[in-house]
Amino acid sequence: LLRFLLSLKIKTSEARSTAFYKGLIEKSKVDGVDFKNR
Repeated sequence: LLRFLLSLKIKTSEARSTAFYKGLIEKSKVDGVDFKNR
């Protein structure tokens, strides 16, 4: 059970960091477009 919880925790943290990274990419894309339009 402990190992299962640990793997679950690792998976959620991985998913969160991936989502955060994707969000950063999207943000930088928007900022880049905004920068070009100026």
